[in-house]
Amino acid sequence: MNETRQTLTVSEMRLDSFHPEKMEEAACQSSITHMQLGRGRFTGDLIRARCSQGILDSGKYNLPLLAVGEMPGEHITLAFILEARGEGTLNGCTVRANAPVIFTEGSEIHYRLAPGTHWIALQITRELLEQNGTILPRHLSAVLDADRATSLRLARVFGQAVQTLRQSSDQDQRVLDARRLGLSIQECILAEFCGALFPAKHAAAKTRTRKVHNAQLVSQAVRYFESHFAEPIEISSVCDLTGVSWRTVQRAFMGAYGMSPKSFLTALRLSRARKELLSSARLLDPVSRIALECGFFHLGRFSGDYLELYGELPSDTRKRVAGR
Repeated sequence: MNETRQTLTVSEMRLDSFHPEKMEEAACQSSITHMQLGRGRFTGDLIRARCSQGILDSGKYNLPLLAVGEMPGEHITLAFILEARGEGTLNGCTVRANAPVIFTEGSEIHYRLAPGTHWIALQITRELLEQNGTILPRHLSAVLDADRATSLRLARVFGQAVQTLRQSSDQDQRVLDARRLGLSIQECILAEFCGALFPAKHAAAKTRTRKVHNAQLVSQAVRYFESHFAEPIEISSVCDLTGVSWRTVQRAFMGAYGMSPKSFLTALRLSRARKELLSSARLLDPVSRIALECGFFHLGRFSGDYLELYGELPSDTRKRVAGR
């Protein structure tokens, strides 16, 4: 075990409602947009530990979410799904509890999280991973097909890390000796992941090759939606952009997210509207203006969709912000 003393900073964020901007802040070094999918009040618990060797994150959400964007450009991310009520999808692949997942630097992520998902992720440099004998291609995101014994060992190691983080987050300064978190835990994570990676690399590559066309198609459509969500979007525009039929686009979205392009666009618009309504800088702007800026041209329908998803009216969100 490395005896070098290092400073470790632990921070925690608890959310009692869905807050897109705070979710983005928690995913620092990443460019990821989060969208609430399940109806009702969202709760989330996020913990982050930083040291010179890397970053260890943990998150737990009660409702299903959609996470779309790019992973950190400077780190490889080794992740593990500790808990989930049902199945999620990552770039078209099924994700269940006890699943190890890997993202190389800057890889795209199209992840539909199942309800009750509890994940933990270690961000490390490529150099550190290669020192442990593992070399990976660039721009890879994959769910590893690890055997049961490996999954159980990873669950134990990652579970210990989460427990230590929670215990340490109660401290006022939240700055600890790195050995409290345990460089040994990091070493165990690396050892177990590298063991899982070796037999799974070829399977992951085959899966990635098999799904690459749909992934590119979805990425094109998502970028278009993100750039034009404030405008009326015609089906023909998406088909012209992707060069395929609308039915093909729908199948690709169902495979990636378990939802239609229309449902994805509505979730994106609602998330953007909520982000603006939660901003104190927009308190003087009418709710109707924010709705229009986010692509909702029927205000009654916007209020109904917002209430159904978030469990409160847009005006209620505005009142909470004004009352802070």
